[in-house]
Amino acid sequence: MQSPDDWEATYRQKRGEDYKGYVVNATETCNPENELQLIVKVQTEPNNTDDAAMLDEALPDLKERTGVEQMNTDGGYNSPDVDQTMRELGVEQVQSAIRGRKPSEEKLGLEDFGWELDADGKPQTVTCPNGQQAEVTAGRKEHRYRAAFDAADCKSCSFCDSCPTLPLKCTPERVLRFSQQDVVEVALRRQRTADARASGQNLRAAVEATVRSIKHPFGNGKVPIRGQPRVSIVMLGSAAMSNLRRIHRYLIGQEEAKRAKKSDENEARRGQQVPGGSPFPSFLVPLRNSLRLISRLMRPFQPIPAHGA
Repeated sequence: MQSPDDWEATYRQKRGEDYKGYVVNATETCNPENELQLIVKVQTEPNNTDDAAMLDEALPDLKERTGVEQMNTDGGYNSPDVDQTMRELGVEQVQSAIRGRKPSEEKLGLEDFGWELDADGKPQTVTCPNGQQAEVTAGRKEHRYRAAFDAADCKSCSFCDSCPTLPLKCTPERVLRFSQQDVVEVALRRQRTADARASGQNLRAAVEATVRSIKHPFGNGKVPIRGQPRVSIVMLGSAAMSNLRRIHRYLIGQEEAKRAKKSDENEARRGQQVPGGSPFPSFLVPLRNSLRLISRLMRPFQPIPAHGA
């Protein structure tokens, strides 16, 4: 039942569970070279809004403010609109998973081929897993392409039985037919995902803790207000406080590092305060000073002459 005092709240099912209200999407920096990662965008939408739609809306603003070149997302953030916006803005998307049917392990896919694209993202050449390269030409229909490989070289290829190319009857060629979407929106995405997994880094995983930090002040994931504008303001405030805590921890850490460095420098300076040419290591200096004091105390008493007027 729709709440009569919150018309923007929606209902959805996800993994067999019921949800109602709003969905919050957070974007944060994740460059491993950054000493400090910050939340750079928070979006609040009705909870039946698709993740890809929120990403497509956020990309132009993120590109303008942060100059982002790579976005690390999960499998729910891809769509034709997102792919088009990514190409136009020069942003590369790396997904931890991909929606859709899992490719067969027994057959080669387009992601197993090497692709060269032009500045507009159109395929120019393709290299098969066996190393044979072919030029990409336009197909009969719009956004369709073909690449012809030498059938003689394909006969001795160990991948021939699992290859997606098809032999021609009239010419000694094996042809690979595909669309723009097959290559740019699917094959290259799968390649980037495979490379990210092989690297052992999952830059997207940290955002789960970020989402929790935004939701943590509100018990059971519920905010004490209604209406999308108010919920959006509360979420922005919570994200801002999360950023402030991060900045505070970073500054405290910097101060502690400075104090530790200064303390180490002072210790080193004390250890170096030994007369030039002295054979004593720094840790024997206190012992040497004590022996000198004892030597002075054991000298015979010398009376001090008095001078009268």
